[in-house]
Amino acid sequence: MPNIPIGLARRIGLAAVFICLALPLPARAAQEETASPEADSIALLEEAKQEQKEFERFREQRLPPEWSGFGGQCDALVGRMCLRHGDGEAPPVEPAPIEVEMARMDMLRTLGRIHSSIPRDRWVLGQRVYYLREQGELLRAEALTERCHPDDEWWCMALKGYLLQSLGESIDAEAIFRDAIPRMPEEERERWLALDYLLDEEARELFEDAGPAGQAALRQRLWLLADPLYLVEGNDREAEQYARRTLIRIRESAESPYDIPWEEDLEELVARYGGEVGWERGRPARPASGMLQDNRFIIGRHRPHGREFMPAGAFLEDPAGVPVRAWEIEDRAPWTGYAAWYAPIITSMDAQVARFRRGDSLLVVAGYQPPPPPEEPARPTVRETAPGADPFAAFAAPPPPPPAAASAVESGVFVLTPEGERLVDRRGSDREGVVTARVPNGDYIFGMEVLEDADDRGWRVRGGVRQENLPFGLAAISDVVLLDPAGDLPESLEEALPRVLGSTRVRSGEPFVAGWEVYGLQTGESAIVGITMQDANPGLLARATQFLRLTTPEAPLELSWEEGGPDELGTVFRAIALTLPEVEAGEYDLILTVQLPGRSPIDVTTRLTVEE
Repeated sequence: MPNIPIGLARRIGLAAVFICLALPLPARAAQEETASPEADSIALLEEAKQEQKEFERFREQRLPPEWSGFGGQCDALVGRMCLRHGDGEAPPVEPAPIEVEMARMDMLRTLGRIHSSIPRDRWVLGQRVYYLREQGELLRAEALTERCHPDDEWWCMALKGYLLQSLGESIDAEAIFRDAIPRMPEEERERWLALDYLLDEEARELFEDAGPAGQAALRQRLWLLADPLYLVEGNDREAEQYARRTLIRIRESAESPYDIPWEEDLEELVARYGGEVGWERGRPARPASGMLQDNRFIIGRHRPHGREFMPAGAFLEDPAGVPVRAWEIEDRAPWTGYAAWYAPIITSMDAQVARFRRGDSLLVVAGYQPPPPPEEPARPTVRETAPGADPFAAFAAPPPPPPAAASAVESGVFVLTPEGERLVDRRGSDREGVVTARVPNGDYIFGMEVLEDADDRGWRVRGGVRQENLPFGLAAISDVVLLDPAGDLPESLEEALPRVLGSTRVRSGEPFVAGWEVYGLQTGESAIVGITMQDANPGLLARATQFLRLTTPEAPLELSWEEGGPDELGTVFRAIALTLPEVEAGEYDLILTVQLPGRSPIDVTTRLTVEE
């Protein structure tokens, strides 16, 4: 959860802050007895801005000072702002003092009076909607967006989408934003569609090279990949970004709670993390000495559990080419943060995804297994004895607890084209298990997701799968799939499916079964099969010493044998029971190689995680 104090930046001299005060204009020698309507409007707008400014300064003064300990290094500097992500659970944001609530109500009354005189002023309307939402009066705020001049309809629609998104009504918010954006003036439309601050360098280069014609398709793919869960209708991450753009438009010419002018750094923070959910006035843990300065600083707290859902440039360029296990959800110091209303905590889950051939089709087999639900802490049993009761009854075993109510679980498997067409969208209610999906050979995005309502948590595995048609006369092998070692070795993939493990984690010294298929073998054609296992991530020191020839790399674990050819043409399934020797915990690559006489060897690599 980002914490953003401005006073810290001011205190350590990162940037100078200038505050411009409105000075009284000299009296005119001869004033007109009646001001023009335009002059009245300007005066009323200035009054509204002064009222909003005075409220924010009053809020800053009345926030209770806290020794929050917001010292030490920043996780990042964004212009004048110090950004801290925290270390997990954030303390609850304290409600604003009652005097701040009352001051907000007074300001809203004044803004309402002014708005009745200049009903088409977008700034005043935006402030009323923003502060009514902050006060929790969402129905009043939404009512303001229903009475707009046709020329301002796009702005009222954007404000309504902002309110709906804040309520978690992302489907309706997305629909309103999609209707509002085409109605905007061109300059406004470009701002709402802008992806400033959201992309990594590779993704920015993709957009620049695509030009106007290709950027629309890239933007569509970007939001397709950024959608947190395909299980949930609509795209709440895209709707959230349009809501953030609306918030930027509201706040950019208003007084900031941080008591600094609005500049690009504040816009960037809203674009990356959304609006603040609360404010604190802190003091540094170790006040500086020897300098005359203001040691107070304002901390803006954002919604906790923000995750990174925006895809990296490599994913955006070639979604089908990104291995499933490489598509992890970042939860520590994400570049952009978003917590979905339906599942504030969404994480990657253990799974294994393997590809098999079925003629001109791709068969995807996935075993998945989210972490078990957290165990409830044991509660002490308190018993009382009445006069005359059995004195030993107090020490009797407590009765068994009532069975816990089963939490609702949704699960789904999805296969999409890079353009967003869903070829497979199959839902269920199994928290773990094995699923299959069959599609024509090609390039796809694969997703397996679980959503559990007990803790409002979600898990997913997402990545690319790709398979081309196999030319006649060539041989190929499938991915390796890990199986439960209990029972006899399976003789076909259909027999192996119930035993597919929910992850690629194995324990050192314990057995497991590896299964695969071979395609294109000729009748009677023998093959030499080899299995090699090697460290997937040798340490930096180990690589350096090997490069300098001070040490030699550890010999990989190897196993090979010769197999006779099939009696007839067709798919050949093989399985082998393996037991790893005692190796250190870590990630290893299991490489399966098949060497056929007179042909180039074919191989496939599976990443394993070995646990002690």
